[in-house]
Amino acid sequence: MMMLLWGAVGCEALPPDPPELAWSKLRNPVLSRSDGVKDAFAVHEAGRCHLGYSLLTEDPSFRIRLGFSSTPDLLAPLSEDSIDQPELGGLASPDVVRAPDGRFVMTHNSHTHDVGTVESKLYHRTSTDLVTWSAPSRFHVEGADHDEDRLIDAALAYTDTGAFLFFKLDQAMQVAYAAGHSLDGPWTLVGALDPASVENPQLLLIDGVWHLLATTIPVIHHPRLYRLTGDPGDPQAWLHFELVRELAIPQQRWNGGSDELSAERDTARTSSIATPTTATTCCTQAATS
Repeated sequence: MMMLLWGAVGCEALPPDPPELAWSKLRNPVLSRSDGVKDAFAVHEAGRCHLGYSLLTEDPSFRIRLGFSSTPDLLAPLSEDSIDQPELGGLASPDVVRAPDGRFVMTHNSHTHDVGTVESKLYHRTSTDLVTWSAPSRFHVEGADHDEDRLIDAALAYTDTGAFLFFKLDQAMQVAYAAGHSLDGPWTLVGALDPASVENPQLLLIDGVWHLLATTIPVIHHPRLYRLTGDPGDPQAWLHFELVRELAIPQQRWNGGSDELSAERDTARTSSIATPTTATTCCTQAATS
């Protein structure tokens, strides 16, 4: 069974203790499902928290879909309809940001295989209410669009001049850029991210500065927060982020986390949960027996 946990990183736009989210009453896990959840996002909009995640199902065996839940207070999330694409091997790793035109954009990847290839590819969908989503459209990135390229774990960031797409190509995190704000691009590969050995990225604007929340790979997944060090108007600057801190995963009797940053977290897995450009929250995904 997989569970989602929460831990505050910082809140830029929300009040310190909004009435909809009584932080002092929150207890882990925020969401627990017997079929398993991971790779989570959360968006606080119009008085509700909308959660999205990779939903592991047993029908058919180990097929992953996009799962969703919502709640006004994170105390009792209600599960909603999942999304699947039968022509693909499954869907995984959703993330959501708000586009300059006000729409919400969800990125995700195909799982295990795509149409005409055994490798995963990147997709996006849009919504005005975080409930009803458009049909999927595939990202095409010049320099990373061959059939043999395995692309997963996408995340978007919009700036005044363009958009940045982070994703993992094989085992290294990459950055692509599109001038303007069209999801259709054209997208051009800028290069490999430093740090490269991370996954499940989220790009967050905290106190007016772009940050990257991601988990380290391989094997042991440590959640870490990084800060953009250069000019956000320069696409090359987005290749370099400096470490701000590592987030400790507290040990509780139903997970195998650790209170020590240096300890090996053999049974804990991490993902992230955050609102786009507003409240920044981190959640971990813990495997339990």
